[in-house]
Amino acid sequence: MLDPSSRAFLRAGRLRLKAANALMAPIFQGVYGADAMYLAGYAVECVLKAVLIERTATGHRNAMMASFENEGGWHDLERIKERLRRSGVKLPPQLRSHFRTVSGWRVQSRYQSKRVSRRDAEQFIHSTDMIVSELSRLHLDETAGRP
Repeated sequence: MLDPSSRAFLRAGRLRLKAANALMAPIFQGVYGADAMYLAGYAVECVLKAVLIERTATGHRNAMMASFENEGGWHDLERIKERLRRSGVKLPPQLRSHFRTVSGWRVQSRYQSKRVSRRDAEQFIHSTDMIVSELSRLHLDETAGRP
């Protein structure tokens, strides 16, 4: 069974990705591409955190989360991925290109006011969808075996 914190991050990630896709609806004509990309990047952050929490021993989870907040790396995808690697989580090789696509995401993206192309936004969101789906399936599926 998923830890309540993991479940909350997973749910938040899925909701952010759903919102990102909604912002890319044809009715908006790509006007909200930057906003959609921000939300999609946030979805990746949430799912990476959910995996990290699940892969941290129960008694160490609060300390791990506190240390991340104190170090300022709680919103840094690369730092979260590094923590995952150190905890023994191997990110699937088929996601490498997708992680490269989202590697430029920063929490500060929410302040971006310049318009991005619809194509760039769609590619970014596609990559986040692949990451969220695959990591959820591999590491957060409650029916999957735990390593």
